Amino acid sequence: MKVAVIGAVSKDIYVLLDKFPERDSLVFAKEKRCFLGGSGANVALNLSINSKVDFYFGTGNDATSSYILDKLSKVNNLNPIYSLEEGPGAVTMVLIDSEAERRIISFGGVALFSGKIENAEYDALCIVESYDKIALEVIERFKVPLKVYMPGAFGLYYHKLEGIVSISKAVDFIIFSESEAAMLKEGLDKISTNIIITRGSKDTLLIDKTGKKYYFKVPNVLSKIIDTTGAGDAFCAGFIEGYLKTGEIGDSVESAHQNASMVITRLGPNLVEAKEV
Repeated sequence: MKVAVIGAVSKDIYVLLDKFPERDSLVFAKEKRCFLGGSGANVALNLSINSKVDFYFGTGNDATSSYILDKLSKVNNLNPIYSLEEGPGAVTMVLIDSEAERRIISFGGVALFSGKIENAEYDALCIVESYDKIALEVIERFKVPLKVYMPGAFGLYYHKLEGIVSISKAVDFIIFSESEAAMLKEGLDKISTNIIITRGSKDTLLIDKTGKKYYFKVPNVLSKIIDTTGAGDAFCAGFIEGYLKTGEIGDSVESAHQNASMVITRLGPNLVEAKEV
């Protein structure tokens, strides 16, 4: 199977704490680790475990960018296709305490693909973070039987409802977290494709094109939850992989749940880099 992922990549700096500092106070970090991150990269990395992946992204021309490109070049089954711009690569700081509570700080940076799109054939296309123009262009140029769109926080902030609705008209599935769906409010009714809403430990919700609702039980996580970063990205990758294998939504959601349950019981935002790099 061959999949195209359009998204962003960052250097994620993890700071592990016993607890977060109170206002105007200091705590000492237990340790610091670095991972490849960004929702697009997480989806691409997770898919690369069992599929060949073309990952389209952008980056800058500084030391962070070099770090990102070097790490991606060493991932099996992943083909980095990127555009370079003047400026820094993206950096994100993730603070996690002993109870797996998080605080995430983005420093920004160049992360989105802005290069030329060629015609290509894939088994699936996943659009995560992307400029509207690029997203619509890849949908038109790439021949794919399965198209999945996961707007995430980026899509809600930059694309707004109008952009999300425009892109969703051309895809087979759109995936939101419960909080993201709540932010859209009545705008959710304007989306005509299959909508999947992840809800943490609560049943995953599917609203099909006719508006009919289906619920899928989330299995209990037997191990301790360590880091929920990337859970939605792991879900998305698992769903795509399951759908390509079976073509059945129920089986695909089950595969998605398995991926998500694995990533939250280890440190790091994806299943490939569950170790310090």
